Amino acid sequence: MHILGLLLAAVVGAGFWYWRLHAAKTAVDDVVDQAGRLHGAYKRRKFRNKAQASTLSGIEDPAIGATVLFVSLVEAGGPFGPDHEKRIDGWLREVADYASPVEALTFARWASREVVDGNDVVRRMLPLFNNALSPSEKDDLLEFAGNLASSAGEPEPAQKDMLRRLRSGLVVPS
Repeated sequence: MHILGLLLAAVVGAGFWYWRLHAAKTAVDDVVDQAGRLHGAYKRRKFRNKAQASTLSGIEDPAIGATVLFVSLVEAGGPFGPDHEKRIDGWLREVADYASPVEALTFARWASREVVDGNDVVRRMLPLFNNALSPSEKDDLLEFAGNLASSAGEPEPAQKDMLRRLRSGLVVPS
């Protein structure tokens, strides 16, 4: 009888340790899987930021940069509609002297969809605006952006933040 008790204790002990090691292996596998997911998310975010930067860094024309800014500003507050397109088209024709602003608007709509945060557009365009625009052109840009953001009423918080960053980032010499 003692031998049977020892044999039963050995089988139960072996089963306990097998279950315990199996649970530990599962926990380790879960941790490794989670670490892999985090690493993948980090790499995707890094790639997305590079893609955004390359989209905006290729812009050398301040009118195109302003168009991307205007579209991003509108989309930060809601959907981009035909009224917005007509107003930006008019600005491109009158202020930027574009004969056919269709290409600029098409590119701006594409570029604004590639960029996740409108504040990135402001940050990337500020050096271009500061280097290429005169003080009166900067004032016109700010005025039109403000009018565009408030065209449907009170601007959304994201639009206010973009306008604040734009206003504070434009360097106007005294």
